[in-house]
Amino acid sequence: MRSLLFVLSAVVASTSAWAEEPVTAADLVGSVMDASITTHRMVRRDGRDHPDRFQRDWKVVFVSENTIRVTSAATSYSARGAHKAPSEGAGQVTLERPGETKSRGGGHRVWFFDAGVLTFLRTYQGGGMK
Repeated sequence: MRSLLFVLSAVVASTSAWAEEPVTAADLVGSVMDASITTHRMVRRDGRDHPDRFQRDWKVVFVSENTIRVTSAATSYSARGAHKAPSEGAGQVTLERPGETKSRGGGHRVWFFDAGVLTFLRTYQGGGMK
């Protein structure tokens, strides 16, 4: 998720330099943000560890100052080859409004936009991510 925040921060920094004020969600209405996050991990199957690389590509459309449309696609790369998961779409999401999600075992999610930073929080049955 750090890459997602970095990409948005780069947009914010260039806009803020001219305006000398933090960018707001209203400033981004109509904008599209693409971000790609790659993690290298070790996956344990049948008691054996296997190196793996996981990439998630996000597309965030700023529909209004309190609404975004989010889609993402994931690809896992291992010794067995690449495996692309079906694209996921959250549809329109209202910022700061938590919601349930059924993907990957279920949980809850919420998006925030504050001080020029877009943040995504997600819980799973065991754990979570930011």
